[in-house]
Amino acid sequence: MSAALNLICGPLGSGKTTLIRHLLTQKPKAEHWLVVVNEFGAVGIDGAILQSQGQTRVAQIPGGCICCTAKGEVEATLKRLLDEQQPDRILLEPTGLGEPDNLVDLIRFADFKDRIDIQAVVTVLDSAHTDIADIERMTIYQSLLNMADVVVLNKTDLAEPARIDALQDLCQACFPPKEVVIETTQGRLPLEAIRRAHFTSPAFSFVQSETPSLTPGLVKSHLHAPTAVEFPPVQTLPGLVAREGKHQGDTVAIGWVFEPDVAFDWQALRSLFEHLATKAHVKRAKGVFGVGASSRMLFQLVHGEVSRELIAYRKDSRLELLLTHVDAAFATQLEQSLQAAITAS
Repeated sequence: MSAALNLICGPLGSGKTTLIRHLLTQKPKAEHWLVVVNEFGAVGIDGAILQSQGQTRVAQIPGGCICCTAKGEVEATLKRLLDEQQPDRILLEPTGLGEPDNLVDLIRFADFKDRIDIQAVVTVLDSAHTDIADIERMTIYQSLLNMADVVVLNKTDLAEPARIDALQDLCQACFPPKEVVIETTQGRLPLEAIRRAHFTSPAFSFVQSETPSLTPGLVKSHLHAPTAVEFPPVQTLPGLVAREGKHQGDTVAIGWVFEPDVAFDWQALRSLFEHLATKAHVKRAKGVFGVGASSRMLFQLVHGEVSRELIAYRKDSRLELLLTHVDAAFATQLEQSLQAAITAS
């Protein structure tokens, strides 16, 4: 049986350790949990704080970032703990400098395939001191947001309402969308928030189902009530998880989600998006695609302009289009282009 693993990420001082302490108070009695803490300092303070929580075993990896200089140590530590402890769940706290995309790659491609089930990646932000300008300027912030399934806006009691609203708007605009965005204080995160899969999530931003009930007053979500749209039978697409179409107002949305191991030719994708830019009925197109063993590339078509960039995202590959009307022939041709863009494994 594999152990569930959650990454608890966030900048220095965001409240990661406090959040983990709160999660430990919710641990089911029948489950065996471990905490692995990586601290940038020479001595481990957070580990000592967590060790005082009770019977939960805490392993410390001080003195280096587990995403780069301490990669070998974290791999060895996880293997040893799995062999010795057979945990049900591992909470892994990288340093505030750690990039979660590199850590997810390490766990995915090391010898953990049948031993670790990567569940929700949690990013904790200090809503009182996090500036939108810093997120837009610093790649570490962008990596933290792009990789997160759950975003925790912590310390809201100390933040100006306008700052909280700006952070909420930023989270709601993320693509792919976040599963849960929580406003809280003292790192209070409900246990059910971390019990969700990281790979593969077929949810689309235009099919936002109601967020499961967590702690009252903590979740702010934007809900929609679109109607289903009939499209032609889906083409045979390797690794396809789901295709969904929805209609709301004057917009038709269609999206595809692929397994995380499906690889695409980025040049073929660029040609596809450039072709979409010539279609008057395409309002917008966004896609994040695996273009190698671990790399992901974000393609966007907005106002007739195509852009692409590398993105710290690992869950799956997906494409989302917003159209002015249903076009069955167009959907069929698009799927043929997607199939041609998928590289041989």
